[in-house]
Amino acid sequence: GFVILALALMAFDEPERGKFDIAQSVVVNPDHSMKTGSQANGAYELSMASRKELNVQRIEEDKTPKLKYVQEYFKALKELFVNECALWVLLAACLRTQQGIAMGLFTNEYFRVSPGRDYEFNLLSTVSGLIGTFICTLGTAIISDNYDNINYMTKAYICIVTTMISIPCCAMIYLTQSNFWISMTGLFIEYLLSTGWGQPAIGILSTVCDPAV
Repeated sequence: GFVILALALMAFDEPERGKFDIAQSVVVNPDHSMKTGSQANGAYELSMASRKELNVQRIEEDKTPKLKYVQEYFKALKELFVNECALWVLLAACLRTQQGIAMGLFTNEYFRVSPGRDYEFNLLSTVSGLIGTFICTLGTAIISDNYDNINYMTKAYICIVTTMISIPCCAMIYLTQSNFWISMTGLFIEYLLSTGWGQPAIGILSTVCDPAV
């Protein structure tokens, strides 16, 4: 991901500042944007007065080489591997990501212990994933916004709690092999209470490191 982003910085030009503003479109294409009436005349006069200044700004604009963007990016990226807090967050994020991958690969195979439940499993797992993940992600975002200024450890607590909740949920899913509905309930609780760790973790990284990374 880091390498792809660096290549993208070299391959694509950064959009011009203010290019998509409404006033900018009037300045660049006054003949096309102007309409009849007093309002149009005022806008046209504004565009003519601003055009000369805008052209001067474009000429004087410093064109930074693309290689410099890449150098600045990797210089900021180095902070992720120097800051101790960032290292621990990255390690925990890697482990949690591996847990999600392992569960995704194993869960479909595991529920074959309940023959004849393929339709129910596919339907319930999809609905549980959509609803549970949405609620959990939105809930952790609201908690972070409301309590982060009160306690600076709020994002860290969210990551810890969502990780700890995943342990009994996994036990409920995979150790209850005789009851399909208990396992599905554990899967729904896993999605509902344990999937909202990503955004707080990114928030911690943006706090202790350069947000540009």
